[in-house]
Amino acid sequence: MLRVNPWLRFPFAAGPYRSWLQDRQSLTQRLQERGGKVGVRVLFQCRCPLLTDEQFLAPAKIWGLTREVVLSVAGQDVVYAHSVLIPHPAHMGAFGSDGWRLMKTIYARPLGAALFSDPKIKRYALQAKKLGRGHALYRRTQRLWGVTGERWARRSLFRVGQSWILVTEVFLPKILAL
Repeated sequence: MLRVNPWLRFPFAAGPYRSWLQDRQSLTQRLQERGGKVGVRVLFQCRCPLLTDEQFLAPAKIWGLTREVVLSVAGQDVVYAHSVLIPHPAHMGAFGSDGWRLMKTIYARPLGAALFSDPKIKRYALQAKKLGRGHALYRRTQRLWGVTGERWARRSLFRVGQSWILVTEVFLPKILAL
């Protein structure tokens, strides 16, 4: 099922974002340690087509359950998170997998907290990328916050039962103040 993935593995240079990109613990946990309570604002959750660089997850262009949220600390938006669930092929039509139930019930809570609390969920290697201006997630962060310049993101693949969840976290400039 999985094919070549265009993102980078560590080590690589990423300037001031490097420690955030490399940290293997739950991002929610690290944000809590650095700044206190983490707020989660759900932008949307729906069945959507996969982004171009997510298509390595599936043999054909399919739709996934996509969830986009903003994580904030002390009222400041610091992370834009984009997660996509690719169910096992046997569950494609009904989205009746373990991953579907997890994504459907999590809503305004951090997904990372649920993923890291279940020992049956397997996390694969962290990867990172400096997003170019043409990347969909770069354009979304620019539209939502008007931020310009460098945009670094990390992502990790999780196995939930027979489904895959790809979690991409785009770091907004205000995270550097934490």
